[in-house]
Amino acid sequence: MTTPTPRPLRFFISYRRRAALDARLAEAMHEALLGAGCEVFIDRAMKVGVDWSAEIDRHIGWCDHLVVLLSEDSIASEMVQGEVRRAFQAAKAEGRAKLMPVRVAFLGGLGYELDSYLGKLQYALWQGPQDDKRVVEEILGGALTGSAAAYVLPPGTPASDPQAPARPAPKADMRLLRSTLDAPGAPLDSENTFYVPREADARIEEFAKAKPRTLVIEGPSQSGKSSLLLRYLAHCIVVGKKVAFLDLTMFGDVRNHSFADFAAQFAETLMAELEIQGVAAPALNRALDLTNFISDAILPRTEGPLVIAIDDADRVIGSPWQEDFYSALRGWDANRSHPMKKKSWGRLGLALVIATDPKMLIESNYTSPFNVTVPVKVRPFARAKLETFNTSHQGLLGQAELDRLYALLHGHPYLTPLAFYRLVTEDLSFEQLWSQATDEFGPFGDHLRSKLDRLLAARLHEAMREIVLNGRVPGNDRRLFYRLEAAGLAREEAGKLVAGNALYEQFFRAKL
Repeated sequence: MTTPTPRPLRFFISYRRRAALDARLAEAMHEALLGAGCEVFIDRAMKVGVDWSAEIDRHIGWCDHLVVLLSEDSIASEMVQGEVRRAFQAAKAEGRAKLMPVRVAFLGGLGYELDSYLGKLQYALWQGPQDDKRVVEEILGGALTGSAAAYVLPPGTPASDPQAPARPAPKADMRLLRSTLDAPGAPLDSENTFYVPREADARIEEFAKAKPRTLVIEGPSQSGKSSLLLRYLAHCIVVGKKVAFLDLTMFGDVRNHSFADFAAQFAETLMAELEIQGVAAPALNRALDLTNFISDAILPRTEGPLVIAIDDADRVIGSPWQEDFYSALRGWDANRSHPMKKKSWGRLGLALVIATDPKMLIESNYTSPFNVTVPVKVRPFARAKLETFNTSHQGLLGQAELDRLYALLHGHPYLTPLAFYRLVTEDLSFEQLWSQATDEFGPFGDHLRSKLDRLLAARLHEAMREIVLNGRVPGNDRRLFYRLEAAGLAREEAGKLVAGNALYEQFFRAKL
């Protein structure tokens, strides 16, 4: 009997094309792995579009290992983050290792999301061209043995340049909060000269000082909701409240979980956040079981006011048990005023972060936890706030340039600081930023390609096309608009549906 010939190893190289070191190393690895008889996918010249997104998805499923190049530049790339996220989910489904990190002359932090996927993995360290051959050998060796690579991050390793001045990071990192939990009243590292407060900041500070109640923070994707939640919990700590942070993004695809599996993760994470040990959660098959667990196991083991914060609380939409879960949260809120329960439940506050209009989350007004209070809405920056950004960046732009930037981005809470970040860190002139704004690999390219990728994955590209071309959605289906609005891609202006800003309008008009 003839023994079948084993197929070659398959690698997907994920990297940031705009980063020179990363691109050079990716090319060298590509050639070396091909020379070793492997099959390699590397995105060098694929045009963004429907076929591009499907090809990325196909190759993540096709590869044995996704090699991700981690540099100071690439860790902020939304496309690199998205490819790692998809590879992590694929690996989890397949029940095997798939991610192989390579640090590219960089030993700093990875940021909240990448750290959750890669923080515990071994990695290969590349510090210069002399390491090309060794790193490829380690990748091949790791692929054959089932381990990742040869090195682990030494404990206490500092960032690549600990003396570098603080720069405005475009995303909030919840680990900054965790570092303050043992020191109530300590200022957050995120409270720096680059943070631009909005009206919502004053409201969340008032909430923190008040007796426990339910806070709902609502805003489109990447509008600064998580950053605002971070600051709310910091204020809570200052006034002596305990906090527990649960990010449903880290729970995986919760819509496809059973309620029992979701509730078990919820209970385990909650106990870890509150450092409750030696307690085994019972089977939590119903929402009532979860409520009883809070009542019997959590509240008796905590003293004083407690805030349970749930980021991305609308991720359970589409699960068969979404109404049961939301009804349970509504019940926790109601228990604060129940004459027989308020002694224990009156200490519990909730903070719920959502991107979706509360009316879309749950049909019954009587079982929704999102209408018990007026949501704190996170809005785009007003034109006047760009003056604050500009001042903190040493007057980088003139008034006419600020006007043009506002016209392009409409005060987008993520893209506005990202624009200043690109101007500073990539030594771009404003005219370069402006002329390259909609390029696939321009200063906003990672963000735009990531948004297109998610549009295609959610099958919302036709609806987005209708908005940018005709100012409406197919069949005038408002649900399609609400989904695009929650993603930050569309808004309503004077009764007409329009793209969230001129950058999106120009990019999606060209690509869709």
